[in-house]
Amino acid sequence: MYGRKPAHNVAVYEEAMERDKAFFYSHPEEGFEEYSTSEYICSRLKDIGYINISRMAGTGVVAELICDSDADAYLFRAEMDAVRTKSGELRHICGHDSHMAIMLSFAKWMFDKRELLKSNVKIIFQPAEESCGGAKVMIGEGILDSPPVKKVFALHVWSDIKCGSIVAVKGPFMASGDEFEITVRGRSCHAATPELGIDALSISAEIVNEINEFKKHIKQLNDRSVITITTINGGSAKNILCDCVKMKGTARSFDNTFRPIIKEGMQKIVEGIARKYGGTGELNYIFRYPALVNTPDVIDELKDKLYDSFRKENVKDDYYTMCAEDFANFLTVRDGAMFLLGCSRNEKIPLHSDNFTPCRGTMLYGLELFMSIADKYLFQEEINH
Repeated sequence: MYGRKPAHNVAVYEEAMERDKAFFYSHPEEGFEEYSTSEYICSRLKDIGYINISRMAGTGVVAELICDSDADAYLFRAEMDAVRTKSGELRHICGHDSHMAIMLSFAKWMFDKRELLKSNVKIIFQPAEESCGGAKVMIGEGILDSPPVKKVFALHVWSDIKCGSIVAVKGPFMASGDEFEITVRGRSCHAATPELGIDALSISAEIVNEINEFKKHIKQLNDRSVITITTINGGSAKNILCDCVKMKGTARSFDNTFRPIIKEGMQKIVEGIARKYGGTGELNYIFRYPALVNTPDVIDELKDKLYDSFRKENVKDDYYTMCAEDFANFLTVRDGAMFLLGCSRNEKIPLHSDNFTPCRGTMLYGLELFMSIADKYLFQEEINH
């Protein structure tokens, strides 16, 4: 399972992690509705011995180890929600079940080492990562305060990367994830006399073409930005001129300063072209998740620990993805890092695919990763693992 002897004795936690993952996998729940998940986590934390357990953001769970009320805290986060498949079924096909299982064993390891702590620890299980923005809710409810959080950490299993490797990138490496809706309104009439109406379909076609040209302009300014229209709906009958078209899509960038530029450019296109033909155009641009930007100094500080645990050749520093992650909200207000945890052995089955399953042994590497971070920041002295 492990390609090399790990720095920590993670194998003793394998059975517990597999058992916890099995529970989470068999109890998938949507964002802010993770009731069974939350109860299970609280029960497990109490069995470990945690006393400072609280709820946040409805179903979220926070476990704290406080060694000094005046000291800073380090935060470790796992997500709780499942994904709804194309068939409408809820399933853990994004790895959150693995993340929670890793975090519970990390919580056990940390509790057993609590007498050696020099900093406080917050272990959090965040609801609603997939679409509802649970991170912002927890931040708004004060998760980063009292005791104040100095650094934040998270991991995510990743099927593009082989099991045993991790991604540790300095700066931006996951894109922002914004959404938009475009509504174009014209005037219907009989299709045989289109000159009497205003064709919302034709207006929309020109808007799509102009947005595609705008994409080229954006790429010249920042070649890692994307605007994609994914749905177009309009029209009611073959002999009636379309009076309303609705389009939806996503916009992504590795540079958070480009997000308002993208919005403003699209708004000018939508409103200007619709007005040109006598119709109206409305852009509803929704700022969702910012680009995820790891703190460069944190990656530098952890480099030697990561090399010890994973070997230098297995620590990737040049990987980027247009996928977005809610943990980015934590990194806009605190130093820290998110790491991608390789989970493919041979075939690379994408996340959110119906048959996605991390290879066996992935969670051992995830636990090793969190332990290595704790070694760097949390203990009074070098400990016997």
